[in-house]
Amino acid sequence: MAPLVVLISGCSTGIGLALAVRLAQDPDKKYLVYATMRNLAKKEAIEKAAGDALDKTLFVRQLDVTVDDQVKTIFEFIMGKHGRVDVLVNNAGFGFFGALEAMSMEKAKNMFDTNYFGTVRLIRAALPIMKKQKSGRIVNISSVVGHLALPYMDMYNASKFAMEGLSESLLPQLKNFGISISTVQPGPVATNFGEALAANASTEEDNKDVSEETVKQMTAFRLLLHKPDLFAAQQTEPVIDVIVECVEADKPKLRYPTSDSVRSWVAKRYRKEGVTGLESLFE
Repeated sequence: MAPLVVLISGCSTGIGLALAVRLAQDPDKKYLVYATMRNLAKKEAIEKAAGDALDKTLFVRQLDVTVDDQVKTIFEFIMGKHGRVDVLVNNAGFGFFGALEAMSMEKAKNMFDTNYFGTVRLIRAALPIMKKQKSGRIVNISSVVGHLALPYMDMYNASKFAMEGLSESLLPQLKNFGISISTVQPGPVATNFGEALAANASTEEDNKDVSEETVKQMTAFRLLLHKPDLFAAQQTEPVIDVIVECVEADKPKLRYPTSDSVRSWVAKRYRKEGVTGLESLFE
């Protein structure tokens, strides 16, 4: 059986890097992985982690998911080389921590362009291919905050809610073409995402027009985020296990929470609102 051709966005660090390496190093060589990233200057980490798989079952390519021409180019390249795309993993994204009034509209639009419209661009490019071949698997890396919004992460929450809605809407449309679509929902993960979020938090300059009470409240919540008893970070490998489970499932579910904590947080939210049949969220 020919290996599955996999395209993953956002592979310079974290979940994208770990997933690309895991699939590329599969002992049965079931995958040919195109690990993409916006900035190829950051490719050293994945090339080192890939080891012997580099340029054999793992290929590093540039892809800024906000640039239409780059999306078109990567799909044309893969189709020219292999004639098919079997798995698409939408992982590219970034967060922001701060008061909404401290976030410029430019940054808000850029976040949606990456986190949500980047996903849309790649799915739009993949669908004609997958529909023609009557098979395909789309995996969107969402988050617990796609169901349970946290304070001071407004636009990030919104981008993940949008991803969840997009995926749920596409599910029945794609079934007759043999295409599955799923979302994977991690909570806090022990990657450098938290560090990146802190680095991308609102600055003193951003907060100059934010009320003192808002800054005080925001600071208090930020301290809560670092309390391990409330927001214990999950290690990367169990998250990758869940994504691989999704990729390899005979009948993929729509949603894959990556831990009991995620399932519990979401369950509490919907129970509070009197919603029953919560299990359907993960079918």
